[in-house]
Amino acid sequence: MSWEAVPSGRRGRQQTYSDAAIQTCLSMKVLFGMALRQTTGFVESLLRLADLDWTVPDFSTLSRRQKTLAVDIGFVAGTPAGLLDTQLATTRIFMMPHKFNASRRHKFEKKRQKVTNWRVYNEGLRQRGDVTIWLSPEVEDKWLADKRQTPGGQPTYSDMAISVCLTLGMVFKQPLRQTQGLVGSLARLMGLDVPVPDFSTLSRRGAGLSMPEKSKAQRAAQSN
Repeated sequence: MSWEAVPSGRRGRQQTYSDAAIQTCLSMKVLFGMALRQTTGFVESLLRLADLDWTVPDFSTLSRRQKTLAVDIGFVAGTPAGLLDTQLATTRIFMMPHKFNASRRHKFEKKRQKVTNWRVYNEGLRQRGDVTIWLSPEVEDKWLADKRQTPGGQPTYSDMAISVCLTLGMVFKQPLRQTQGLVGSLARLMGLDVPVPDFSTLSRRGAGLSMPEKSKAQRAAQSN
């Protein structure tokens, strides 16, 4: 796949990114239900995890190019769910114009706030889609559960591993099967040799999992 656009040979401004690059970014937007600014941060973090020194189209470029671009997203039987693979072409989805249903979206007038720090505001929206994940060696060592001394079936994964998988699924709004594929693909991109819980394990362990809550003092210290 060619990420940069090929010179057209005609006069005028040349495109920087190819249609395949725009299609990849827009496919991520559709698959994970993100806005354009979050999509740029999401794709940029994936490229860093894959050690690819490529630039990412900004949200205005994606908005302008999506008006005339047809995005191909398909499904191949036997492909693990959640894999970040966009080279599928069976179903054709056309991007809806921006604010197509704006006249029927809000019953009440939406309050408008004036933004003065556009640079910080734009960067904050981009970082919402960042999936840069770092696991310390202690976390990797505690990924598997310790053996119990009581009789019965032994758990394979620790509570921390289950909570990490469920948190990623909740953040990216993925069902359990897609969460399993998402965590597996991220582990491969980071070069981690850890097994991933299947969807039935996540469903069973998630029902009785208690998440530790931070105290007010811890939340205040983290915000500062």
